[in-house]
Amino acid sequence: MLVSRLRKYFLNYVFKQSQSYTRSSLHSALLFIFLTSSVYQTNSKQIVQSSLPYFTGLNSARLNFHILLSFLALSMSTHLYAKAVAKDTTNSDKKAKTQFSIYLNSKGTFLYSGRVLSDNPTLGLSLMHHRGKWIYVLFKAADPLNHLSEYNFTMARVYRKIQLTKNLSISPTAGIFLIQENSIADRGSDLSTMLLTTYKLGKYFTAEMNALMFNLVLDPKYRDWVNRYRLGFSKGDIAIDGYFWHNNKVLNKDSYISTGLGVNYSGFKISKKVPLTISGRYLYGIKQSDSEVYPIKKGLTLSIKFTL
Repeated sequence: MLVSRLRKYFLNYVFKQSQSYTRSSLHSALLFIFLTSSVYQTNSKQIVQSSLPYFTGLNSARLNFHILLSFLALSMSTHLYAKAVAKDTTNSDKKAKTQFSIYLNSKGTFLYSGRVLSDNPTLGLSLMHHRGKWIYVLFKAADPLNHLSEYNFTMARVYRKIQLTKNLSISPTAGIFLIQENSIADRGSDLSTMLLTTYKLGKYFTAEMNALMFNLVLDPKYRDWVNRYRLGFSKGDIAIDGYFWHNNKVLNKDSYISTGLGVNYSGFKISKKVPLTISGRYLYGIKQSDSEVYPIKKGLTLSIKFTL
């Protein structure tokens, strides 16, 4: 009942925004529908039954916090595009940039954690809005063939790039991570942070370290810390990245190590304004402390990305 009311409220709000912001709110409305629709509810009775034990086990404060997380994540998609740049905006607004991207993947790979979350073909939708030094991102991941896989989540984050030297920069990030296997916000949904450190090694090479922390508020036992190290080469339309992930034991007892290699080619265009990127990524899990919590998976993931 609550989810239906939230869905109705959000969609009505997006419809009102579309009267003033045509193209940008269309993107927002599409993602809203995707975030709040019943795309996973092929068996709604089963989903409701599996969700009830979790929500009835929450006290009122935690339940309200989950509702707030859902509200913040869903509201961000509208405000990102309600303030997007139109062709007739003022000169100050023209500095902003907004992108809507669609990802078609052969598997569900999460590059922030270095894990294969689903062996099924998956879908990703991304809204990214640049305004000055601030960047706002909303990403929705979905496994259409299995609503119970880990590749059903929404991640909303905001960050700012701080240039320390000519070659060194950091990007502090705050965000919300919603697990959506059974509902808009399942157990494990919480606030998250990232700290990205980037150093340019030359014209074509970049070294990067990203520290990602999950579950900072609600459930301490779900807290986790993953470090991602990346060495990237980029020239023209070709980009090659080597990855190394380490989930340490600082915040919990579980850990794993994985590596990966990615190749991207962005030289294709569907039209003048719609570039297409084809990528291949191979992930290999080396070691884990608990095979049930973090099963070792490996394999090649092929992806196609459309940017509007």
